[in-house]
Amino acid sequence: MAVDSGKIANICDRFDATENDTVVDCEGLYLSPGFVDIHVHGGGNKSAMSENPDDIIAMAEAHLKYGTTSIVPTTLAAPIEQLEKVTLSVKAASEKSKKANILGIHYEGPYLSLQYKGAQSPENILNPKACPPDSLFDLWDK
Repeated sequence: MAVDSGKIANICDRFDATENDTVVDCEGLYLSPGFVDIHVHGGGNKSAMSENPDDIIAMAEAHLKYGTTSIVPTTLAAPIEQLEKVTLSVKAASEKSKKANILGIHYEGPYLSLQYKGAQSPENILNPKACPPDSLFDLWDK
């Protein structure tokens, strides 16, 4: 396999290295594509609920160290105003991140069944008919 600028450039049966090439013996090891995690609440002591894009990037880069090249930060149930700020933070991070891929945002809440809310705060559970998510979706498209 040949790597150029940190990315796989070629997979071949035989590679005749030159004196300018770095050869790494990977015999007995595994090579896999980067992992994609679509449900990430945090990482590297950073939370997906942060309103600071640099925290979201740091979270993504913490996962990158262990082979997860792409994440979807996942919110908790929270007031819409807070989710709007978090959405803008994740969007800005996705545009700014140079190393890890931030693919979008996963709203785990606030639209959950009170009966099956798990550890989510019941006061932040909303009915989508009474409080539609349109404002959240519109933020990403702007």
